[in-house]
Amino acid sequence: MSAPPNKPAPWANRLNKLLDQFHAVHGGDRFPVDVEALILEVPATFQTGEPITIQGEAMDPEFEGALFNLNANKTGKGNWAIIFNQAISSPGRIRFTLAHELGHYLVHRHLQPSFNCSEVNTTQWDSKERQIEFEANTFASYLLMPADDYRRQIQGATIRPGCARCMRGSVWRVHDVGHTEVA
Repeated sequence: MSAPPNKPAPWANRLNKLLDQFHAVHGGDRFPVDVEALILEVPATFQTGEPITIQGEAMDPEFEGALFNLNANKTGKGNWAIIFNQAISSPGRIRFTLAHELGHYLVHRHLQPSFNCSEVNTTQWDSKERQIEFEANTFASYLLMPADDYRRQIQGATIRPGCARCMRGSVWRVHDVGHTEVA
């Protein structure tokens, strides 16, 4: 399967179309997105030749997630690991973190061998790193809150119970969709 342009929104939109098709055929809950299952399927689906593993552990509260190339010293031999802080209490926040790291994998993995992301660090980085983090956040918000689904929820002024979507991602999406009045 061909990859979309190397930008966050086209990647997330492509994955959402695949998820929509999958759930139309097989049923099951479309939301919340099972980001862990999606991460494991992406390398084969898009034939990247660069597998991903996921490891969650209880870590320092400042740490949210990271993406590392375990073969960083071997050019063209990506073997990636997403590590996330399992001590984060919100399942929605964990989903956003995993989606953010998947965004790095899809959009940025050719730029550098690792991405160590925390809320504290993103406010202190230079402009190139901020842009990379902005794009990973954009990818995560598009993936977890597709525009059509998000508009349906906002229009009714009630967010679906059990969504457990993080507030930062929601605010990000409100800004992007252009909806300025949230009840």
